[in-house]
Amino acid sequence: MRYFLHLAYDGMPFSGWQWQKSTEKTAQHILQQQIAAVLRDETIIVSGCGRTDAGVHASQYFAHIDVWEDIDEESFLFKINKGLHAKISVYNALKMDDEASARYDATQRRYDFFIHLRKDPFLHNKSLLVDEYKLDVDSMIEAATLIQKYNDFEYLCNNPEKHNTTICHVTRSELLFDFEKGQLQLIIEANRFIRGMIRILTQCLIDIGRKAITIQDFESYLNKSQVRAYKTKAFPQGLYLSKIEYPYLSIPNKSWGYNSLRLDK
Repeated sequence: MRYFLHLAYDGMPFSGWQWQKSTEKTAQHILQQQIAAVLRDETIIVSGCGRTDAGVHASQYFAHIDVWEDIDEESFLFKINKGLHAKISVYNALKMDDEASARYDATQRRYDFFIHLRKDPFLHNKSLLVDEYKLDVDSMIEAATLIQKYNDFEYLCNNPEKHNTTICHVTRSELLFDFEKGQLQLIIEANRFIRGMIRILTQCLIDIGRKAITIQDFESYLNKSQVRAYKTKAFPQGLYLSKIEYPYLSIPNKSWGYNSLRLDK
């Protein structure tokens, strides 16, 4: 029997989601260990909806597991969360069809990148501090809207040769700004994303705000008229995988920390 786990994690303590031979400090490995202990089944494999880099958060994430017996959701969640790492929470255990896949059935994904412009100890590791005297935010907002005009991000990702395709169908790209709070929120929604793409796009917008590159430079990476790729990535702590949707499942984001940062409320 297959169950979807609806969860969230703070990415700062982990080397990303995906299990790696070089470290056990990944969200997948820690969650899998706890589930195996609770169900007393060392063969349990937790299959996630995608990868996140080290330090990147997931305020909404789905994974699936296969079990031999029905799960009592209330009891299962109590036992899992009681012994689980403090930076991971499991919200739901949802019985699904046996063929349902947390990764391959996802039709829409959303990332948010939060930036703050004034030092704030309560935003440390939850948002990226860009401590600039003056940013050209209007140009950043204009540049963000260009992203959804293009669908090939070969020049704005890590190692494009390792992907079967660099095509991503972006349906929303928007940068919000709250002057009073001194906070920015980049929202990007698409059917899929490729390695490093959001962090590189965010760094481009920051560099536009700093006047290190122009909007025209940025668009030349998007339309691939540049002769080289843009590889500089923003630091990860402001980035959240925040929404995953399926043809048969759409659940509101339950992470209070993420929702408290949002400007699109």
